[in-house]
Amino acid sequence: MPKKLLVVWVTTAIVANLVVVVVWLFVASPSNYAWSPAAPEALRRIRTACDSIFWVGLLMWLVPVNLALVALLSLARAKALAAALGLLTILAAVLGHVWGTRTMAPHYLTLFETQAVAEAFLADPIIRAGAAIGPLVVPKINDREYPRRRYAISALGSLRYAPAIPALEHILTNKGDDYFVRGDAYQALVAIGTPGARAVIDRFWLHADPQLDSQLLEYLKIVGVSRPQHGPTTQGAGR
Repeated sequence: MPKKLLVVWVTTAIVANLVVVVVWLFVASPSNYAWSPAAPEALRRIRTACDSIFWVGLLMWLVPVNLALVALLSLARAKALAAALGLLTILAAVLGHVWGTRTMAPHYLTLFETQAVAEAFLADPIIRAGAAIGPLVVPKINDREYPRRRYAISALGSLRYAPAIPALEHILTNKGDDYFVRGDAYQALVAIGTPGARAVIDRFWLHADPQLDSQLLEYLKIVGVSRPQHGPTTQGAGR
């Protein structure tokens, strides 16, 4: 290999790896989740979660990035090897994403529960974690005492997490629950938007009681929600 080409490759590899490190240092910085002073125990948990996210994310990205760099290095002299490394890069990226998101999910849940940020950003850790955090969040929204229940419901809607539909339906139709939480569940179902979610919404309007549901109906009107105009939907709630 020509010396000049090797120097270019080594320089590119160093820069690429540094970029990955810097990106994850930023993404997993505790300062993203502790804008205001937090209790010592909460701050410790935030730092621990951020450290875990950093190392998992770093590994998740560094492996495919460096495989891709080696594939490029091999391209000029061994195209078959470069092609094999290219396929291996794709496989590593896909499997790394699956492993990484599942591994980071509990740590993002910790950040969601302990962060000290502005209200508008409270749902962000769940949204950043993606669908992998869904199974951890759904049981939380069934707990009426869960401190950040409303933000968890909203985040599931933002993720369009369809497996949450049965839990959201239970909240929406539970007349003993707070009307604004029921309204959050309704809006999450609208955001999910699958036929199953629309079926739940149709059933709600079919059985809504003007008296027992008066606070909820008024709340929905205030937030700009109106009865859907589409025809009846018959699909099951879990689809």
